[in-house]
Amino acid sequence: MSILDATFRTVTCNACTKTVTFEQSQRGVPQEIVEAHPWLKTNRVVLTSDGRNFSYCSDLCMTTGLETGLFNTPEAPKVEIPQGSAQAQIQAAAAAAKAREEATAAIKQGQPAKVQLG
Repeated sequence: MSILDATFRTVTCNACTKTVTFEQSQRGVPQEIVEAHPWLKTNRVVLTSDGRNFSYCSDLCMTTGLETGLFNTPEAPKVEIPQGSAQAQIQAAAAAAKAREEATAAIKQGQPAKVQLG
């Protein structure tokens, strides 16, 4: 066979350094991978309502994740436009536009960025 398409899956604990990458199959995790990495038997995934997912290898790691507050929905930063002079409003709008440009540039470079949707 000259062309082979394969899909790989990486499972990483969000609280410690355990990680494994394997070729994904329709049967789930291959048995030899589970035997080589027994923590996969107790791995649990938490899905949040906003589409984020977290993976934990044990109760201890999941407790660590709960303590950090990662499951909570992050609040969008609120940009307040000061009331008063038109010059202050222009400066606030310019600062917000610059923050959006910087976030867009960071995303295009593959860097993390904070964005506000809405």
